[in-house]
Amino acid sequence: MRSLKSPSELGSAFPSDTSAYSDGKTNKPLAIAVAVAEAAKHSGMARLIVISDFLVDADLSPSQQEFENDIESKSAVDTPLILVWKQNPRVQVKLMRFRLLKTSSVSQKDEAVRIQLLPFTLRKALRESWT
Repeated sequence: MRSLKSPSELGSAFPSDTSAYSDGKTNKPLAIAVAVAEAAKHSGMARLIVISDFLVDADLSPSQQEFENDIESKSAVDTPLILVWKQNPRVQVKLMRFRLLKTSSVSQKDEAVRIQLLPFTLRKALRESWT
């Protein structure tokens, strides 16, 4: 990761050759996980600008999926702003803040887990739509 001192450094910091961005398949959640891991490495915080077209067509390897799940489980995300392109609402620009959570020192291995479901009732419209 590299810090820039001025906007004029953008041209030299990022490749401008379009062939550098020609991967035929994408996986946005994995790209976000990598960015969070790098940006939050020292401060525990990451601020991202994500340009998204909702396309996720790359299959992840088991180690990539484990990495993505690990980052997602250890972070809290806040998305204070989402901009949508009028001509194509699938394309979005998101401002995102990630905060890495403190991990517990208590191991969950071999611990019993109890889940309690509270009583509830279904509204008539919902009951009818399920039948």
